[in-house]
Amino acid sequence: MWRSRLCVVALAMLSAFTTIADRWPWLLLTECMEQGANGDYKGQTINGWRKGYGMVLQENGSFYVGLFQENATTGTGIIVAPNASFLQYFDSTAYYVGKVKDGKPHGLGKCYDDYGKLLYRGDFKDGKPISNLITDQIGDNHRFVNIDLGDGQYIFTEVNDTTLDGQAFICGVDKSLWIGRFRNNNVAGLSVNIAPDGEWQSFFVRNGEAIPQSSSQNYKDLKEAEQRLQMQMVDSMRAQSERAVAAYEERGGGFSSRLQKFMSGFATACEIIGSAANCAASVVNLYQAVSDPSSMSNYGMSGSQSGSSLPMQYSNWAKTAEKHYNSLTNTGVRAKSKGEDAGGSNVQSLSPGNYVSQKKSLREAQREMKSIRLKAKRKGIDIQKSRYEDISVSY
Repeated sequence: MWRSRLCVVALAMLSAFTTIADRWPWLLLTECMEQGANGDYKGQTINGWRKGYGMVLQENGSFYVGLFQENATTGTGIIVAPNASFLQYFDSTAYYVGKVKDGKPHGLGKCYDDYGKLLYRGDFKDGKPISNLITDQIGDNHRFVNIDLGDGQYIFTEVNDTTLDGQAFICGVDKSLWIGRFRNNNVAGLSVNIAPDGEWQSFFVRNGEAIPQSSSQNYKDLKEAEQRLQMQMVDSMRAQSERAVAAYEERGGGFSSRLQKFMSGFATACEIIGSAANCAASVVNLYQAVSDPSSMSNYGMSGSQSGSSLPMQYSNWAKTAEKHYNSLTNTGVRAKSKGEDAGGSNVQSLSPGNYVSQKKSLREAQREMKSIRLKAKRKGIDIQKSRYEDISVSY
């Protein structure tokens, strides 16, 4: 509708200019905000940010209609007061049109009174004018007016003599909103059409042609596609981890270092995928289970609950003991007996903290091995004693 009607506004409409002392724009904006709004804001939201064209009800009760930057009420737009002489930017100001920073005039702007008369044009800083240029001194013929389109749609815009020229918005009694600007009676540049429910479509208008740019639905579709892709990745990686854990159990932990490396990478990837936080947590638990065989009973990998045999449990602890022994002696000295390791010396190749931790883990594995072998013996199961059950490491 607006593409055909607003690209060129008939000059005959200019006779329909009306004053706006009845606060009609503020009332329409209030009604527009009440439906389909996100709190105190209605307009473009991109990746969770208020960005582009929109409107916000400010803390002081005025409306800002215009551009936003990364959630900040910063850009170019129109400030509409709820009553006459409400805005203190300049005497009798009811409307401000121009540059805004954090909801206040900042940069070049114009002040209009309740009847649309230009009061001031000049520079502002933090909401205060910093130059002394008033209408009579600058010869500026701009006004701020209301045009009744006759179908429940009202244009609120700047005009220069009889030409639509400046920032503008259109409110409808159906609670729709259009935001953009006119130049020589033509819609020009970026504009956005906001439906009553808050859905939006943006356009770029050049030489009377409106070129669609983006829409809230486009961003929703992209977000849903991204989430689907993320979950597909997570499902695939979860399936790989389950296969890896199953293989680990089947082979008795024979390739724990490979599995641990995979689990570590998987956990990191899941942390990157924000929507897979729960999956990341479960993977971290699995990784801990692989790193510490004593905790594997929680994951069906040891003990009577898993159905694993006592020899399998003993073998797993023997491999854990071997791992810690190797870690302690790889840069030290090993004592041999009949060609096999019988002991060793660390020769202080590890820091004291690491040495104590590794030594403690070795002793824990050896205690579990002895306990399991004795339990098996009471059940009539003979488990061949591993040399790592009694092996020692000292300085």
